[in-house]
Amino acid sequence: MVGLGDGQVAIDLGGDINYLKPTLKAAFELSRKYQGFSNLERAMLARDLDAFVDVLMASADRSPESRGEIERVVYEEGIATGGAGVNEKFFKSIDEFVAVLQNGGRPLGKVEGEGEDADSGEAAGV
Repeated sequence: MVGLGDGQVAIDLGGDINYLKPTLKAAFELSRKYQGFSNLERAMLARDLDAFVDVLMASADRSPESRGEIERVVYEEGIATGGAGVNEKFFKSIDEFVAVLQNGGRPLGKVEGEGEDADSGEAAGV
């Protein structure tokens, strides 16, 4: 059974693998700050560095004092490639995490109880 908060997303930050942890606090913090996830996604598409930093700060419940370090990591990682492209590995992980937050912290495509027989807790047969 997939539960709330099971949708951690791996991200490579400066050669170190970190895990973005979906929490209720992170979801509401970002939703409130951007007045909805659509606005957060628009800020990310506009390559607003603060949007990426805000997501990383919320994903690990970091202290406000660590913001400068996160800003440095985002700057050094880069959000764009040559031309009009985006840094796919970085952007994809952040974007997936925001989608997971919108899915109750569960991995995408997973809804608790989906495909299970309500009486037995086993997958329903077809």
